[in-house]
Amino acid sequence: MNFHDRDLSISLDGLLHVHCEYEVTDVTVLMSNRGLEDYSGIVNLTVTSVRAGFRETVGSRQFGSVLNPGEEQVVGAGCRGIPHGNSILEIRIEAEGDTNRSNDSVSLLTSSSPGDVVISEIMYRPAGGGEWIELFNRSPGSVDLSGWTVTDRSGASGSISDGVEIGAGGYIILAQDPRGMASEFPACRGDVTSLENGWPRLNDGDGHGTAEEIFVRSRDGIMAESVSYRSMIIDEKGRSIERLSPELCSAGRDGIWLRCGSSAGATPGERNYCHTGSIPSSGMSVSPDPFCPEIDGTVRFSAAAAAGETSYGASLFDMEGREVARLASGPVGAPAVSFCWDGRDEEGRPAMTGLYICVVEFKCGGGGVCRREKGIVRVWAGQR
Repeated sequence: MNFHDRDLSISLDGLLHVHCEYEVTDVTVLMSNRGLEDYSGIVNLTVTSVRAGFRETVGSRQFGSVLNPGEEQVVGAGCRGIPHGNSILEIRIEAEGDTNRSNDSVSLLTSSSPGDVVISEIMYRPAGGGEWIELFNRSPGSVDLSGWTVTDRSGASGSISDGVEIGAGGYIILAQDPRGMASEFPACRGDVTSLENGWPRLNDGDGHGTAEEIFVRSRDGIMAESVSYRSMIIDEKGRSIERLSPELCSAGRDGIWLRCGSSAGATPGERNYCHTGSIPSSGMSVSPDPFCPEIDGTVRFSAAAAAGETSYGASLFDMEGREVARLASGPVGAPAVSFCWDGRDEEGRPAMTGLYICVVEFKCGGGGVCRREKGIVRVWAGQR
């Protein structure tokens, strides 16, 4: 083995999550001093996207580094303009006085989020039917999932059997115990299948930081989806977390998950209870308005969340200020909260025709109410 006096090298720093198109993505590598001498100098890091023969620099950074022999340093650059779909990223360093250029670059496959297939619901704290993960196909065509793998942060994984497909706009539930899951949720209308050769361990978390990360790769090893979640179901069992919208990037800084508000605890095989077609940037949206319970079934409220808000509670009041119903509550893990009302009060009685006010109280880290959002819905208690 040849040793060099001054030799910096880079290697991949774990797994690169999928990136958000049009947003800045942090790409990091592990830089090591493999030389015999201390290193002190200027390093240039460059990230190049390669796709269909086209090369484009998407990120760069210059920084000073001081490393003793054998020491390591995580370095990276914010990248913008990584193309949609699958591409190759080449990461390279140029260091002053480095006499060994053979270990100064690495490459990896990456993909954008949301992709064709996304994780839409996760049951990580089941009541007895086993853990499960729901996939949703947001593309206009069916997708062959044969040989796809699902892996957790620790590396535990399983693979999808050959011949398993998910239709356009369809759902499939990957279940640790398909029979137990079907027994716990008999109304599930989606296909349910198990994984071969193992199961990812879905951690509950301790309420602080990331509880778990889940990675979905296609048969050819391309990252189709990567998500992380924090503990959102503390002592409750049989309650899932749901993706606010399949259009949200799973690598976004604001998160994508909300505690499922369905009375059943989860919505496997159907549209999420917590969802919104368009994410409000501010204020509250109400749809439909006017709302007729007999015709529409439910009215949906969506309210934008803000940085630092950790939980919320929502109630409905009449114009006299009397509380009609408590609609939803839970932790905030997405850029908005979303919930429904079926037009009945706490006693199950139909609401009268008139105006009603939905009030959402957001709480910050200290537990106090830091903001309120209000929205008005017009109710028509008519008949079909």
